[in-house]
Amino acid sequence: MIEIIPAMDIYEGKCVRLVKGDYLQMTVYHHDPAELARSFRDHGIRRIHMVDLEGAKLRKLVNLKTLEMVKSSSGLQVDFGGGVVNDADIAAVFESGADQVTVGSVAIQHPDRFNRWLKLYGSDKIILGADMLNGNIAVNGWTELSSRGLDQFLEEYESAGVKYVLCTDISKDGMLTGSSVALYRSLTAKFPAMNFIASGGIRGMAEIEELNQAAVYGVII
Repeated sequence: MIEIIPAMDIYEGKCVRLVKGDYLQMTVYHHDPAELARSFRDHGIRRIHMVDLEGAKLRKLVNLKTLEMVKSSSGLQVDFGGGVVNDADIAAVFESGADQVTVGSVAIQHPDRFNRWLKLYGSDKIILGADMLNGNIAVNGWTELSSRGLDQFLEEYESAGVKYVLCTDISKDGMLTGSSVALYRSLTAKFPAMNFIASGGIRGMAEIEELNQAAVYGVII
Protein backbone atom coordinates (compact mmCIF):
# COMPACT_ATOMS: atom_id res chain seq x y z
CA MET A 1 0.00 0.00 0.00
CA ILE A 2 1.32 3.42 -0.99
CA GLU A 3 2.33 5.74 1.86
CA ILE A 4 1.00 9.31 1.91
CA ILE A 5 3.72 11.72 3.11
CA PRO A 6 2.88 15.40 3.71
CA ALA A 7 5.54 17.89 2.68
CA MET A 8 6.68 20.64 5.04
CA ASP A 9 8.82 23.18 3.20
CA ILE A 10 10.52 25.60 5.60
CA TYR A 11 11.84 29.10 4.90
CA GLU A 12 12.79 31.45 7.74
CA GLY A 13 11.15 29.03 10.16
CA LYS A 14 7.79 29.26 8.37
CA CYS A 15 5.83 26.78 6.25
CA VAL A 16 5.89 27.85 2.61
CA ARG A 17 5.14 26.58 -0.88
CA LEU A 18 6.99 27.31 -4.10
CA VAL A 19 5.72 27.00 -7.67
CA LYS A 20 8.05 24.87 -9.81
CA GLY A 21 10.84 25.50 -7.30
CA ASP A 22 10.80 29.25 -7.97
CA TYR A 23 11.74 31.20 -4.83
CA LEU A 24 10.10 34.30 -6.35
CA GLN A 25 6.78 32.43 -6.38
CA MET A 26 6.56 31.68 -2.67
CA THR A 27 3.38 31.43 -0.63
CA VAL A 28 3.94 31.82 3.12
CA TYR A 29 1.53 30.03 5.47
CA HIS A 30 0.91 31.10 9.04
CA HIS A 31 0.95 27.58 10.44
CA ASP A 32 3.34 26.86 13.27
CA PRO A 33 5.42 23.92 11.94
CA ALA A 34 5.21 21.96 15.20
CA GLU A 35 1.47 22.52 15.50
CA LEU A 36 0.97 21.45 11.88
CA ALA A 37 3.04 18.31 12.48
CA ARG A 38 0.89 17.41 15.50
CA SER A 39 -2.22 17.89 13.37
CA PHE A 40 -0.83 15.48 10.78
CA ARG A 41 -0.08 12.97 13.54
CA ASP A 42 -3.59 13.29 14.97
CA HIS A 43 -5.02 12.48 11.54
CA GLY A 44 -3.06 9.24 11.30
CA ILE A 45 0.01 10.43 9.40
CA ARG A 46 3.19 8.66 10.45
CA ARG A 47 5.82 10.51 8.44
CA ILE A 48 6.56 13.90 6.91
CA HIS A 49 9.06 15.17 4.35
CA MET A 50 10.71 18.36 5.62
CA VAL A 51 12.79 20.56 3.32
CA ASP A 52 15.06 23.37 4.51
CA LEU A 53 14.54 25.59 1.47
CA GLU A 54 16.98 28.20 2.72
CA GLY A 55 19.54 25.49 3.29
CA ALA A 56 19.02 24.08 -0.19
CA LYS A 57 19.47 27.50 -1.76
CA LEU A 58 22.43 28.61 0.36
CA ARG A 59 24.05 25.15 0.53
CA LYS A 60 24.22 25.18 4.31
CA LEU A 61 21.89 24.09 7.10
CA VAL A 62 19.60 26.85 8.34
CA ASN A 63 16.46 25.37 9.90
CA LEU A 64 17.75 22.67 12.24
CA LYS A 65 15.89 24.23 15.18
CA THR A 66 12.62 23.75 13.32
CA LEU A 67 13.50 20.10 12.74
CA GLU A 68 14.22 19.62 16.43
CA MET A 69 10.97 21.33 17.44
CA VAL A 70 8.83 19.34 15.00
CA LYS A 71 10.39 16.02 15.95
CA SER A 72 10.23 16.52 19.71
CA SER A 73 6.67 17.85 19.74
CA SER A 74 5.05 15.43 17.27
CA GLY A 75 7.06 12.21 17.40
CA LEU A 76 6.53 11.78 13.65
CA GLN A 77 9.11 10.12 11.47
CA VAL A 78 10.91 12.91 9.62
CA ASP A 79 12.71 12.69 6.30
CA PHE A 80 14.82 15.85 6.06
CA GLY A 81 16.51 17.45 3.07
CA GLY A 82 18.13 20.72 2.07
CA GLY A 83 21.56 22.14 2.85
CA VAL A 84 23.23 18.83 3.67
CA VAL A 85 26.67 19.30 2.13
CA ASN A 86 29.35 17.72 4.34
CA ASP A 87 29.93 15.08 7.01
CA ALA A 88 29.18 17.50 9.85
CA ASP A 89 25.87 18.48 8.22
CA ILE A 90 24.48 14.99 7.88
CA ALA A 91 25.58 14.09 11.41
CA ALA A 92 23.85 17.23 12.74
CA VAL A 93 20.62 16.40 10.92
CA PHE A 94 20.47 12.92 12.43
CA GLU A 95 21.40 14.30 15.86
CA SER A 96 18.55 16.82 15.53
CA GLY A 97 16.03 14.02 15.14
CA ALA A 98 15.75 13.15 11.46
CA ASP A 99 14.97 9.50 10.77
CA GLN A 100 16.08 9.71 7.14
CA VAL A 101 17.97 12.27 5.07
CA THR A 102 17.27 13.04 1.43
CA VAL A 103 20.44 13.85 -0.51
CA GLY A 104 20.38 15.12 -4.08
CA SER A 105 23.03 17.70 -4.96
CA VAL A 106 25.85 15.84 -3.20
CA ALA A 107 24.94 12.68 -5.12
CA ILE A 108 25.55 14.60 -8.36
CA GLN A 109 28.49 16.79 -7.35
CA HIS A 110 30.31 14.53 -4.86
CA PRO A 111 29.35 10.90 -5.56
CA ASP A 112 32.20 9.49 -3.44
CA ARG A 113 30.86 11.37 -0.44
CA PHE A 114 27.31 10.18 -1.07
CA ASN A 115 28.44 6.56 -1.39
CA ARG A 116 30.40 6.88 1.84
CA TRP A 117 27.27 8.14 3.63
CA LEU A 118 25.28 5.30 2.14
CA LYS A 119 27.69 2.78 3.63
CA LEU A 120 28.06 4.60 6.94
CA TYR A 121 24.38 5.18 7.70
CA GLY A 122 22.81 2.40 5.63
CA SER A 123 20.35 2.32 2.74
CA ASP A 124 17.34 2.63 5.07
CA LYS A 125 18.57 6.03 6.30
CA ILE A 126 19.62 7.69 3.03
CA ILE A 127 17.09 8.70 0.37
CA LEU A 128 18.43 9.62 -3.05
CA GLY A 129 16.95 12.90 -4.24
CA ALA A 130 16.31 12.73 -7.98
CA ASP A 131 14.62 16.02 -8.78
CA MET A 132 14.41 16.54 -12.49
CA LEU A 133 13.31 19.01 -15.13
CA ASN A 134 13.02 18.06 -18.79
CA GLY A 135 14.78 14.77 -18.06
CA ASN A 136 17.84 16.22 -16.32
CA ILE A 137 18.69 16.34 -12.60
CA ALA A 138 18.44 19.73 -10.85
CA VAL A 139 20.73 20.70 -7.96
CA ASN A 140 21.27 23.40 -5.30
CA GLY A 141 17.64 23.93 -4.41
CA TRP A 142 16.62 23.50 -8.04
CA THR A 143 18.47 26.70 -8.95
CA GLU A 144 20.79 24.87 -11.39
CA LEU A 145 20.24 22.13 -13.95
CA SER A 146 22.94 19.47 -14.29
CA SER A 147 23.84 17.64 -17.48
CA ARG A 148 23.01 14.25 -15.89
CA GLY A 149 19.97 12.45 -17.24
CA LEU A 150 17.55 10.81 -14.83
CA ASP A 151 17.93 7.22 -16.05
CA GLN A 152 21.73 7.34 -16.08
CA PHE A 153 21.71 8.84 -12.58
CA LEU A 154 19.45 6.08 -11.24
CA GLU A 155 21.42 3.31 -12.95
CA GLU A 156 24.60 4.44 -11.21
CA TYR A 157 23.03 4.46 -7.77
CA GLU A 158 21.01 1.31 -8.22
CA SER A 159 24.30 -0.57 -8.45
CA ALA A 160 25.54 1.28 -5.32
CA GLY A 161 22.66 -0.15 -3.30
CA VAL A 162 20.28 2.82 -3.01
CA LYS A 163 16.93 1.59 -1.70
CA TYR A 164 14.78 4.75 -1.63
CA VAL A 165 14.45 7.45 -4.30
CA LEU A 166 12.47 10.66 -3.99
CA CYS A 167 11.78 11.74 -7.55
CA THR A 168 10.18 15.14 -8.17
CA ASP A 169 9.02 16.34 -11.57
CA ILE A 170 9.79 20.03 -11.05
CA SER A 171 7.53 21.08 -13.92
CA LYS A 172 4.59 19.79 -11.88
CA ASP A 173 5.68 20.94 -8.42
CA GLY A 174 3.26 23.23 -6.59
CA MET A 175 0.85 23.29 -9.52
CA LEU A 176 -1.82 20.78 -8.36
CA THR A 177 -2.40 19.98 -12.03
CA GLY A 178 -1.62 16.29 -11.94
CA SER A 179 1.35 14.01 -11.40
CA SER A 180 3.59 12.41 -14.03
CA VAL A 181 2.05 8.97 -13.52
CA ALA A 182 3.54 7.62 -16.75
CA LEU A 183 7.03 8.65 -15.60
CA TYR A 184 6.73 6.78 -12.30
CA ARG A 185 5.22 3.74 -13.99
CA SER A 186 8.25 3.66 -16.28
CA LEU A 187 10.70 4.09 -13.37
CA THR A 188 9.23 1.31 -11.25
CA ALA A 189 9.41 -1.01 -14.26
CA LYS A 190 13.03 -0.10 -15.09
CA PHE A 191 14.31 -0.10 -11.50
CA PRO A 192 12.27 -2.67 -9.56
CA ALA A 193 14.79 -2.84 -6.70
CA MET A 194 14.23 0.83 -5.86
CA ASN A 195 11.36 2.24 -3.81
CA PHE A 196 10.15 5.40 -5.53
CA ILE A 197 8.51 8.30 -3.73
CA ALA A 198 6.59 10.46 -6.19
CA SER A 199 6.40 14.23 -5.82
CA GLY A 200 4.95 17.08 -7.81
CA GLY A 201 1.44 17.98 -8.89
CA ILE A 202 -0.55 15.33 -7.02
CA ARG A 203 -4.13 16.56 -6.69
CA GLY A 204 -6.39 13.78 -5.40
CA MET A 205 -7.05 10.22 -4.31
CA ALA A 206 -7.77 8.90 -7.82
CA GLU A 207 -4.27 9.90 -8.86
CA ILE A 208 -2.75 8.42 -5.71
CA GLU A 209 -4.50 5.16 -6.54
CA GLU A 210 -2.98 5.26 -10.05
CA LEU A 211 0.46 5.68 -8.49
CA ASN A 212 -0.28 2.82 -6.11
CA GLN A 213 -1.15 0.59 -9.06
CA ALA A 214 2.12 1.68 -10.69
CA ALA A 215 3.98 0.18 -7.69
CA VAL A 216 5.08 3.56 -6.32
CA TYR A 217 6.20 3.27 -2.70
CA GLY A 218 5.10 6.68 -1.44
CA VAL A 219 3.68 10.03 -2.51
CA ILE A 220 4.54 13.53 -1.33
CA ILE A 221 1.53 15.81 -0.99
